[in-house]
Order: sequence, then structure tokens, then C-alpha cells
Amino acid sequence: MESTHDFTSDGARLTDVVRGIRNRWRLKRALRGASIVIAGGFVLLATSAFILDALRYGETAVTVVRTLALLLLAVLAVIFVVLPLLPKRMPADRRVALYLEEHEPSLDAAVVTAVEMQEREGSGRTRSVPPAVGNHPDRGPLPAVGQPLSASLVAHLTHSALDRVHKIDDGRHVDERGLHVSAGVLAAVTGVALLATLLGPPVLRHGMRLMLMPWDREQPLSLYAVTAEPGNITIARGGDLLVGAKLSGFQSDAVDLLVRQRDSTNWTRLTMALDSV
Repeated sequence: MESTHDFTSDGARLTDVVRGIRNRWRLKRALRGASIVIAGGFVLLATSAFILDALRYGETAVTVVRTLALLLLAVLAVIFVVLPLLPKRMPADRRVALYLEEHEPSLDAAVVTAVEMQEREGSGRTRSVPPAVGNHPDRGPLPAVGQPLSASLVAHLTHSALDRVHKIDDGRHVDERGLHVSAGVLAAVTGVALLATLLGPPVLRHGMRLMLMPWDREQPLSLYAVTAEPGNITIARGGDLLVGAKLSGFQSDAVDLLVRQRDSTNWTRLTMALDSV
């Protein structure tokens, strides 16, 4: 009676190797996608910030621009990060094995052959074997199309493939450099975006806050404000009061102060003098 213990164990190990390579490949794609999302999102949000500044932060303008910007940002994230990570987008074991063989030609199609045989063994169906993984001196002749598979042959092919994979450190070097590059690009893009936001003009930071924190109830016009001093105060009848005004976010050659008597409905316009200090 043929024992399938070693075949099952070796098959599981080979599957783990293939799964590890697939996970690294998917992680590399996710990192690249995240870099694209952050770079595109920064450009999108920065453009929105300057558009809002040109529109003087009108309530309708803030709502419309914020909605469009966040919607486009979500679309970027779905296209470049979410979709590549969906289970249905995962490449099959055989494609991953072929990907490994392309990076490690020394495997000589052993992994592709073993994975193909495991799929045939598991499904109970027979399929044609590609010419690249046909007869080989180390593996012997493969079963013809429609011929039942031998468990001992599948176990031998799997064990042979696993030995070859162990010699290349289970394929851990596949995509290793690509992962480092992708992570470095992501860190660089994130750093540049943060520095540009922190060191950029106040308009950029104010617009970013409006885009990313819609729950913030701070008035958008706070970037352009006139602060009057001393504020609310009570003085004696007939007394004098020095009133100052500070402009924030803009400059003006003339500033007028509007005053009226308590019982009057008419306002009097007084031109304020520029403080030389």
C-alpha cells in the first residue's frame, strides 16, 4: 500500500512556499499602489485647496470641492490598493510557480511540474502537460493526457521540487529588492507630501484641513479675518477708546470703522490710520 504521508507533508510545504511568494508579490503591488494614491491624493487636495482659496471659501464651494476631492481620492484607493488585494485577483498557484521559475531558472520547471501534478491529483481530472515541463532526466516521463496519476510519482515530483526550492532559500529572494524599493518610494512620497504641507503656504494647510476634517466646525473664513481690539468693553459716557484692527491672511491700503449711536440707525464711517509700529 502506498503511503501518502510524505506527499501530503511535502505538498503542504510547497504550497506554503508558493503562498509566501504570492503574498510578497501582492504586498509589492499594494505598496506601489499606496505610493500612487498618496502622490495623486496630495496633488488633488493641494489643487482643491487653491481652488477654495480662489473661491473665498464659500459654503457651497467648500461642500462641492470637498465631496469631489474625497470621491476621487476614494476611487484612487480602490483602483490601486483595494482591487489588487481582492481574493479573486490572486494569481493561481501555477502562475505563481511559473513566476518563481522565471526568477530562478535553476529550478528547471520542477515547481511548475509539481504544482501542475498536485492540481491534477486534487481535482481528479487529467490535463495536458506543457512542453516546457515534459519528460526530464531527473523526473522521468510524465503521464500522458487521460492517464491516471500515480501517487508515488506525484510524491516524487513534489519532493524533488521542494529540495530544489530549499536550495534557493524557499524563494525568499524573489521580489525582495522590489519590496524594498516600493517601501522606499512610499516613504519618500509620504515624506515629501508632509514637508510640502507643513512648509507650504497657509492656504495649503487650511485647505487640507477643510478637505480631510469635514467635522471641524471652524469657520472657513478664519484664514481671512479682521480682529478688532479691545473687543467687547464698557466705557464711561463721553470717554475715549483706542480701537485697533489686525488683518489676517490679506492686506488692505484702507480700513474703515463703522460706528453708530445707540438710538440711531445710521452708521458713521471713520477711516483708520495705519499703525507704524
